Amino acid sequence: MERKTYKVICKISDGGFGEIYKVSSPSINEILVLKHLKFRGNLNEQTYIKNEISSLSSLRHENIISFREVVVKSEEVNIIMEYADGGNLEDFVSEHKTICNTLVVDIFIQILKAVEFCHQNNIAHRDITPSNVLMLRNRTIKLADFGLSMKCMSTAGHPLLCDDFLGNRLFSAPEVLRGIVHDAILADLWNLGVLLYFIMFTRTPFTGYDEEILVQQQTIGNTITTSHCIDLFQRTLLNLLKIIPCDRTCVSKLAEWFGAGGRADTDAYVFRFRRGKIAYMTYFPILEGKFPGLPS
Repeated sequence: MERKTYKVICKISDGGFGEIYKVSSPSINEILVLKHLKFRGNLNEQTYIKNEISSLSSLRHENIISFREVVVKSEEVNIIMEYADGGNLEDFVSEHKTICNTLVVDIFIQILKAVEFCHQNNIAHRDITPSNVLMLRNRTIKLADFGLSMKCMSTAGHPLLCDDFLGNRLFSAPEVLRGIVHDAILADLWNLGVLLYFIMFTRTPFTGYDEEILVQQQTIGNTITTSHCIDLFQRTLLNLLKIIPCDRTCVSKLAEWFGAGGRADTDAYVFRFRRGKIAYMTYFPILEGKFPGLPS
């Protein structure tokens, strides 16, 4: 099969494992992204590169950046992917400073759908941060950068634990910072909690080095309960940012909460329905200040 040709338009960024370029494909008249990865030795021994290609090529979802092809040359791999023309979530949040609750619900439910699909396919992302959540101009969310992703189930159906401890320490779960062999899917849940906090408050709840962060993680529950945020967000944070991994609420349950609706302000719930590409918002009065489906 003849390979397509790609013309570099500009460099977007330096990723954790390689350089990211915006490219054009004259043959199909489309703007795409090229992730350029270098390696030495046998490609079959490059675990992170193999995992990224495997994850991207197997995960087809509207909220996950789409994989187009991989071009392998001598000691380099070029992964061609969908281009997200709206930038990343980190820049979006920094630019807007304050995001209304309705938009927080809309963004976070799309992230939940992407992560839920990964987990359903026994894949942990392991690096869910604002810079790895991309956006289209229409505010469709695209989860990206699967460079640290891993399969969490063997072909024989046995759980696979993670024994490396990479990632952004501000978003890393306690077990990752402590260097404990762990379930990467449960660590993803902690990542999601920190990400939601960032979207809401435009900053991470933790600062400093590993030991300082570990101390702060012990009291994050107090920080959340005294914060001024709606019940849905507060309960979600409390159910994700739990020190004991198995106590964290799974993504499918969270998706149910957010899928049923989100409390947009103190006067109304927001229920979201999708019909094709059109989103409809309907407002209903609060009944005794409770949100259906949340644990008491």
